[in-house]
Amino acid sequence: MKPQKSFHRFLKALDMKKFNRSLLLLLISINIIGMVSVILIFSDRYDGKKTLIDNIEELQPAASLIQRMIRENITKLKSPNKAHRRIAAAKLGSLKAREAVPLLTQIVLDDEDRNLVRVSLKALSNIDGENSIDLFIGKLDHRDIDVRKVAIHSLIKLEKLSSKKKVIGLTKSNESIIVAETFRALTNLSAEGLGAYELSDFSNQIEIALSGEDSRTKTAALQLLAKYPSGKTLTRLCQAIRQQELDTVQMQAARSLRVFSGVEAITCLKKAINDQNPQLSCVALGSLIKMGEVESLHNLAAFLNSPDRRVRGIAVMELGSIGTEEVRSILTDFLSRERDFTIHLNTKRLLSKLNGKDG
Repeated sequence: MKPQKSFHRFLKALDMKKFNRSLLLLLISINIIGMVSVILIFSDRYDGKKTLIDNIEELQPAASLIQRMIRENITKLKSPNKAHRRIAAAKLGSLKAREAVPLLTQIVLDDEDRNLVRVSLKALSNIDGENSIDLFIGKLDHRDIDVRKVAIHSLIKLEKLSSKKKVIGLTKSNESIIVAETFRALTNLSAEGLGAYELSDFSNQIEIALSGEDSRTKTAALQLLAKYPSGKTLTRLCQAIRQQELDTVQMQAARSLRVFSGVEAITCLKKAINDQNPQLSCVALGSLIKMGEVESLHNLAAFLNSPDRRVRGIAVMELGSIGTEEVRSILTDFLSRERDFTIHLNTKRLLSKLNGKDG
């Protein structure tokens, strides 16, 4: 029997109405599965453990979803599982859930889990910082340094004149890490917030930091100093490039000079380009490009070929701060040949950011 005749007989034997009905049911099933998948993605309930049918929910308005998430995370905040509690506290802070303030406050005051205290303190800063100022001040002496860092940033972020005296006092701490964190937090303030402070409020502490041994404090001091551009600041930054022995301090001084545009700053940076330290040369060149004094990226891109992984990493950061289409092309090419895992990962993240995607 010929194959063609067998096929024709098979088609005649089919009940076409049943076939069409089965096909229609199949298409409907596929659409239902697609709709269920969309619901699960946005419901924030699917945890990879429950079956598909257990997670089907009606789509809700955004406000209802937020309230449901708040209720769920408040419940998780009472869980015996420490990891669940930390995640819940962070989510409640992101949601700015005022309903969670009493419970978060109780955790900050009484809980022994320092990581949960740190996350809860940060959440309170996002939700109700104005009314949590006493909590922030109370945690400035916490035994865990990370909790104290959050307290410092939370206190300074409020930009309240009432906390000014306390903040200035922190710059006089005997602990260099506290001084450095305070300088950083002040640097991150808005122009209006920083306007509540005069450079004279902590100029002595900046000088003490720059004459000390701790590189973190020196770097943070230079970052803050650049927020008060003046002739004196310019001279101090150039001195830091010439006199400081630590690479990180010299590089921060070179970056801080970007806020200036005069001959003295440009001359200082051009001298730094010829320095024997390639890391400083790389940053100085990046500053001159950002200031519009050097147009070509060729010399900066050349640092990507350095055998020193630290120099290549700095070159990636400097190019990324420029962020032009030419930079994207240079970094894309570099990514294809870079073998150092950390630099490769940082370059990939930077390119994602430049392309407007999440890293």
